Amino acid sequence: MELIRGLSGAQGRADGCVLTIGAYDGIHLGHQALLARLHEHAARCAAAAVLLTFEPMPREYLAPDDPPARLTSLRERWRILAGTRVDYLWLLRFAEALRNLPGEAFAQLLARELRPRFVVVGHDFRFGRKGEATAAALAAAGTRLGFEVDVLAPVTLDGERVSSSGVRAALACGDFERARRWLGRPWSMRGRVMPGKRLGRDLGFPTANLPLGRRRAPVAGIFAVR
Repeated sequence: MELIRGLSGAQGRADGCVLTIGAYDGIHLGHQALLARLHEHAARCAAAAVLLTFEPMPREYLAPDDPPARLTSLRERWRILAGTRVDYLWLLRFAEALRNLPGEAFAQLLARELRPRFVVVGHDFRFGRKGEATAAALAAAGTRLGFEVDVLAPVTLDGERVSSSGVRAALACGDFERARRWLGRPWSMRGRVMPGKRLGRDLGFPTANLPLGRRRAPVAGIFAVR
């Protein structure tokens, strides 16, 4: 998997690709269904599979005082996606320029930079300034700009739509089994262990401290892990 950075970084790198777009936080079963459809189109068209994502996540940028908890850091998303046969990860910085880009202009950007054959999105996909445009609007733009849009129905489990917010809610209440089912794997965190006050070690329970920086953890507490 190759990394593409910036608005103009993709030009000429993956022309005629199959594209999917989203935050992909957690890469849960719903995301995995999108990736499976992405690979179906890519294999049939003999085209590159491209995932466009954002850093920071849009909701983090739009609500800096109350951002959603991160299920996966950018590094963790890269590690997981590297095992899914995605050819290119296109990373865009989400800031004012992208936030204020009208939906039609965003669709034109995709067509200009990648000339995609297919764009695969979820049923609740929104884009453009203030989320003004829907998946149906993207499909209409694609008709004008030369690409098709494949809109997937939601994946449901436990009688609910699988979503990143649902995984966060499960973790927040300590339901790790539900989070595992929705993710398709046990939830985990990775990071560099930093020295703490050694209070746990003095009590006979050594702990590992993982600095989060600006990232907000989806769980709170002290956990025994393997």
